Amino acid sequence: MRKLLAVVVLWIFAISCLAQGAPQAHAPAKSTVTGRVYCADTGLPARFATVQLHPDKLPEEIMPESRDIAAGIEKAMQGGALTALTRIDGSFRMENVPPGIYYVIPQLAGYVSPLVGQLSMDEVLTLNEEKRKQIVSDLQRVVVESGHPVNLELKLERGGALSGQILYDDGTPAENVLTKLFLKQKNGTWKQVLVNKYRIGIVAGATDDRGHYRYAGLPAGEYGVMAELPTTQVSVIPGMSAASVQIHLNDELHLFSGNVFRLREMKGYTLALGEEQDGADLVFPLNGLFKVSGYVVAGKDQHLVPTGNVDLLDPVDRAELRSGFVAIDGSFSFDYVPAGDYLMHVTQAADLDPSTKREIRDSAWDTYLANAQRKHAHDYGDADLPLTVHEDTMEITLPVPEVPKKK
Repeated sequence: MRKLLAVVVLWIFAISCLAQGAPQAHAPAKSTVTGRVYCADTGLPARFATVQLHPDKLPEEIMPESRDIAAGIEKAMQGGALTALTRIDGSFRMENVPPGIYYVIPQLAGYVSPLVGQLSMDEVLTLNEEKRKQIVSDLQRVVVESGHPVNLELKLERGGALSGQILYDDGTPAENVLTKLFLKQKNGTWKQVLVNKYRIGIVAGATDDRGHYRYAGLPAGEYGVMAELPTTQVSVIPGMSAASVQIHLNDELHLFSGNVFRLREMKGYTLALGEEQDGADLVFPLNGLFKVSGYVVAGKDQHLVPTGNVDLLDPVDRAELRSGFVAIDGSFSFDYVPAGDYLMHVTQAADLDPSTKREIRDSAWDTYLANAQRKHAHDYGDADLPLTVHEDTMEITLPVPEVPKKK
């Protein structure tokens, strides 16, 4: 669920950036903005780059206060087209640009963009005027006056690149593994940052058939990579009108740079502008991974609780290591769990309304969809249970407390 939400929100964010500055009815006479974009490292034209004009004032937050995804998409689709694609000589042209003050955002794969490698998911969801000004502070600013054409000359700086190969420890390549990029903050913590390279049929960071991945166009900084087992797959048979989706959310083992399983232990790679670093490899172990399973029960009378969430947290910083769902029979299960100490965290546990259809689901994704549609008859409080894993650990009982009644 978190992964799918990330894709949707990233798409909303990309469209919304284009949408800002939509022409208003009865606006003053518009202007034409033209120019050329060059690559600073070669002096040659930036061919088929995008150029966007972002208004100096953001009318309102990109995402509505309700954080309604559907409303965000609808809002994003109401924008204008203050964007252009450069031609083979690096030139571009925008017609019908309303008067105003704009920031100019040129983008080309491999070159630094203010929209790549800086924003986290939370920052995308809460992007406001203050944060927007911080992002655009280093951008070229242009004033468009009514009826007066504007000509621009723009240069793109080659960014850093981080690449490597992901393998299983028997030497086979880990194909179609989704990787995520992290940037080290001034306080020493790691922040996952988004890349705006989600295109039709291509997901940024996914490994190829030899297990290779590459991130480019990065600002200077220290970066790390997380890889997760490819437990989510979409299969399409060309010409047969057949497709299948396999989603096993509970089994997404996360591996971080340095071949560690905790974000706080991740090894970083320091990049300068234009610097290429290859060899940021990760290796998934095939041994030393265990199964963890059990049941969620009511603390008062030990009856099985048929819906809720069970997460595995790092007991040191409570970082989420694995997320899962409770099935209708009260069970939960995780595969591919490395040895170590964990904190099992139960949330949203509940008994069901008698009208709810009771059926056993085959996968974690099916369980999530079923949980979302179930009516609750009685809700329980959150619960934590310390756990040490050094072998398959089955039949765990997770009791959840009664919620005190409000006076």
